[in-house]
Amino acid sequence: QSSKSQERKSESKEKRDILSFDKIKEQRERERQRQREREIRESERRRAREQREREQRLDAFHERREKVRLQRERFQLECQRQRLERERLERERLERERMRVERERRKEQERIAREREELRRQQEQLRAEQERRALRRPCDLDARREDTYWLEGKRMAVEDRYHTDFPRPDHRFHDFDHRERGQYQDHIADRSASSRTLGPLHYDDRHTHTGPPERHGRDSRDGWGGYGSDKRLSEGRGLPPTPR
Repeated sequence: QSSKSQERKSESKEKRDILSFDKIKEQRERERQRQREREIRESERRRAREQREREQRLDAFHERREKVRLQRERFQLECQRQRLERERLERERLERERMRVERERRKEQERIAREREELRRQQEQLRAEQERRALRRPCDLDARREDTYWLEGKRMAVEDRYHTDFPRPDHRFHDFDHRERGQYQDHIADRSASSRTLGPLHYDDRHTHTGPPERHGRDSRDGWGGYGSDKRLSEGRGLPPTPR
């Protein structure tokens, strides 16, 4: 009986030993399974992390590229803004220049118009003056001709009354100054008036000496001119030439 009990104990022990090996094997299998699951999860987490990192790197790359693009566009926009600003300033400058040129052109046109008006007015004044001179010229010429004639006639009459026939020198007109003709004529007119007032007797009293009367300078020239005029008048009582 004791031997049977011992056998039962040994069998139960073997069973327990067998069960514990199976349990150990099963436990190890479970551990390996858990390890594989952990590795799988770790691998999945690593892949997810790598995916996230890759996505982050892609996002950062895209962000940097977008930033560069935006900076480039911003630079282009700034350049365009500066170009537009320069064009605006240039347009304003050109507009100011155009207005200045327009003002100068208007001033020049006004100046030309004033000059034309002034020239037209001067031409009208000159034309009116010429017309007045043309209307007045025949009377003036006749008056001058008549005055010259009567002065010459008076001088010849005086010379005829109070002078003898002296020989006429050849140099009678050499030193004659036409600018003093009016003074000679006035002098002759005064002499004629004085001769009419004094009369021939007074003249004879003054010139009782022998020989021709003494004349100097301008009176001598007037006397010789009178002799020439006396001779021309004695030859043919025509009108003296018109002075020019």
